[in-house]
Amino acid sequence: MNHKNIHDRYFRKVFADTNRMAAFLQLSAKHNKSLAEFLSLVDLSTLKEISETALDGENMPGSADLAFLVDLKTNENKNSTKRKQLLVGIIAEHKSYKDSEVLEQLTRYWYSIMNKKWMNIPTVAIIVYNGAEKWNPLEKPLFKDYPAYFHKIGLPFIVEFYPRS
Repeated sequence: MNHKNIHDRYFRKVFADTNRMAAFLQLSAKHNKSLAEFLSLVDLSTLKEISETALDGENMPGSADLAFLVDLKTNENKNSTKRKQLLVGIIAEHKSYKDSEVLEQLTRYWYSIMNKKWMNIPTVAIIVYNGAEKWNPLEKPLFKDYPAYFHKIGLPFIVEFYPRS
């Protein structure tokens, strides 16, 4: 059995529970200002896991560990028939080792899950890293070998990184 997949299955089993995932996000946000800003905009009580069966040909276990939908907070009355539901996507990717292709992997999952299935909704991808070596996949621009002008080209989603302390 692949050592990497054991970690992924454990992460999936624990955090597929929306209450645990919500608690994990809130705890993580205490150490990440950007993630805290994201959480201030969404209603975690509406967090719903996207079932593996809803994914078009993606092999989620051990890959894109979890995907969720969550409602954006609104000032409107939730009982109103005029209420427009604004969804946000969350992809939680667990890594226990350095992976130079994690951003490309997340892009494939985002396209398959959020773009094709949920009509290109805003998405936050969270990389949860607990490996032994120091690593941050967001340190370098995506197109580092190109002139600085091209460094402005980003991903079609926001990436948050939660490293092991």
